[in-house]
Amino acid sequence: MHYIKDLKSYSLAAVFTAALFFTSCEYTYQRVGEEKQKTIFPQGVAEDFVLTYTESTENLSTEDLDTTRIVAVLKSPRSEDYENLNFGYRTFPNGLEVTFFDEDSSKSILKANYAIIYSATDLIDLRGDVVLETEDGKKLQAPQLFWDRDEDWIFTEETFKFT
Repeated sequence: MHYIKDLKSYSLAAVFTAALFFTSCEYTYQRVGEEKQKTIFPQGVAEDFVLTYTESTENLSTEDLDTTRIVAVLKSPRSEDYENLNFGYRTFPNGLEVTFFDEDSSKSILKANYAIIYSATDLIDLRGDVVLETEDGKKLQAPQLFWDRDEDWIFTEETFKFT
């Protein structure tokens, strides 16, 4: 009987010591100098803007509207410009909507909750309820979608729905 009391008290002491050990540990190390992560601020912020992309079928000497056409219209509540970094990019933290127009003026609409455009690679990372709808009724939905503007392809590693 005396052996069981000692075992119980040792077990209770071990549990109490372990609990005290885990609750008293706190990470207090502060990074300083070169190892400290630098805070990055955008070089520019635009809010509630509309950006219209146009192209010309010939070289222009004036702003002749007869030889230009609208290719895309980008709308976003906020854009942050980090193009001043070595690997420049632009973010759209509050989402974006892009309306594309082809040569026949048919339009497709792309929406996402968040986007990053990497200007060095022309790769666009779209995240959060990404929806691409074409005028003929096709619809692609995915949680994340990559779009390579140079190669003109889209890619996702996530489960997607195409209707």
